[in-house]
Amino acid sequence: MTSEKIGIASSLRARFNDPLRRSADALIIGTGLTSVLGLAFWALAARWLPTSAVGIGVALMSTVALLANFATLGMNNGLIRFLPAAGSGTARIIMSCYAFCAGAAMFAAGIFLLGQPLWAEKLGFLRDNPVAMLVFVVGTATWVLYVLQDQVLIGLRRTGWVPIQNGLASVFKIALLPLFASAATWAIFAATMIPALLAVLLITALALRYARQAAARDSRPAKETRVPISSIVRFAASDHLATMLWFATNDVLTLIVLQVAGAEASAYWYIANAIGESLYLIVSNVGSVLIAESVHDPAHATAYARRALFHGAQLVVPAAILGIVFAPFVLRLMGPHYAENATSTLQLILASAIPHLIVGISVSTAR
Repeated sequence: MTSEKIGIASSLRARFNDPLRRSADALIIGTGLTSVLGLAFWALAARWLPTSAVGIGVALMSTVALLANFATLGMNNGLIRFLPAAGSGTARIIMSCYAFCAGAAMFAAGIFLLGQPLWAEKLGFLRDNPVAMLVFVVGTATWVLYVLQDQVLIGLRRTGWVPIQNGLASVFKIALLPLFASAATWAIFAATMIPALLAVLLITALALRYARQAAARDSRPAKETRVPISSIVRFAASDHLATMLWFATNDVLTLIVLQVAGAEASAYWYIANAIGESLYLIVSNVGSVLIAESVHDPAHATAYARRALFHGAQLVVPAAILGIVFAPFVLRLMGPHYAENATSTLQLILASAIPHLIVGISVSTAR
């Protein structure tokens, strides 16, 4: 028994001392918390709100997510790629990125509102009055910063904060849902966006503090830490195009389902995809850490890639198999009609996460 305890302690110590696995585990814990609490949120939303209101709400949040992802301008991966070596230029990169991306998000939201009758007829309530339009525009800007802040923490190699802020935001979101239940179509948006705004304010303050610490440790001349704009643009342009094609698979499809099959079908699709996407996020988390650690230690980039693939497989393969088996039981938490209409979709999404391991780690290696 003693030797077993020593072996377990030694294994845990080795895992903690490995920066790639330590950081990846922190992100995966954050994803796990978000997924479990997200499941609770959607279970409560499915029971407290009419199915049609859930369908409209998820379509609204998918629209915000799509516009915010467009507005990242390629800097979601760009921050991970360039922050580890930015030194005294760290704060400048973070704040410049936030300013450009928030502005792009508001511009994208404005364009969406102008053409809303053409591409999202059932979201017409967004143009009911100036306040609704302003809330949508500001919410989209908030969401792009919420998306980027995890990447900032990864680039700063401070991933320990990710599960903390994700967990707190998810708990707060659940707590707010009953307060906004009477708002129907706006309930999901309001309960999601308020915790996101608070998280952005907190993490931005922390990030700037860590940026100052990075600058204090950097002994290089200021001109050597300045990342050339051409390098950022070259990286971000090609990466952004690929990332947008990827995100459109989820976000545009939700709008298509809403438009073609109706609000109830949109709710069934979104719930299945939200659950199944948790395995894709594991691959994304491991890949993000792979980028940051490879930039920090380029000599071991190939070894990091092999370890990332193995580490991801250890988590995704058994989770996918278990998820396929228990999919109908999980969906039954939302109500019997969700299990009847979304089980096959969820099982296919979970199965597809296994081959995605190779794709995801390969793309991160290329980045």
